[in-house]
Amino acid sequence: MSEGLEALDQGRWEAARSALERAAGIRPGAPEVIDGLARVEAGQRREVLIHGTRRALELERAEAWREAEKTYLAVLAVDPESAVALDGHDRAAARADLDDKLEYHLQNPGRLSSPAVFEDSAAILEEARAVSPGGPRLRAQVSRLEELLETASRPVRVLIESDGLTEIVIYRVGKLGSFLRRELNLRPGSYTAVGGRPGFRDARVRFEVTPGSSQKPVVVQCTDRL
Repeated sequence: MSEGLEALDQGRWEAARSALERAAGIRPGAPEVIDGLARVEAGQRREVLIHGTRRALELERAEAWREAEKTYLAVLAVDPESAVALDGHDRAAARADLDDKLEYHLQNPGRLSSPAVFEDSAAILEEARAVSPGGPRLRAQVSRLEELLETASRPVRVLIESDGLTEIVIYRVGKLGSFLRRELNLRPGSYTAVGGRPGFRDARVRFEVTPGSSQKPVVVQCTDRL
């Protein structure tokens, strides 16, 4: 008992538990042993709460939101009613979700040519701008996404060449009819042009519009007879 209580006072929980369990083998059911083991459990629980909460706050300051969320969950597993952990978990989960959305758009800039994706990313950008305080990581993400959206919205001159006989449609642009040469201003992204002509197989041409670069002419004409 003396060894266990000394370890307990020093916060050496496993040493205290080991000594008290040996004491319990000598005097099973002794009230002082039961009380000592309960104090070990309470001390370990308190330590987990203190260290876990401190670690979660450190992760928040580092903008490691998903790890902070997991750390708060570990604290809540020990004390489901901890107000600090409950608030922290909700805050970290929301910021982790925002971080994931921002990173998705930053890693997939080609998808911004889709109007729906462009609008979604613009809404996420506004949400990120409203966060306060922001932090270096968030500010960098906002700056990068602003640049990508500006680039994705800047049209690029594209020359379409044909034979004057092929009726041409470009998906997400519209019907262009037949012509020899036509210039279009298209936002960066992937496009599909389809040419049709009676007595000929349809011609299908996929092409990429790349921001800030000169585009090779896109040739769309039906040449294979049926």
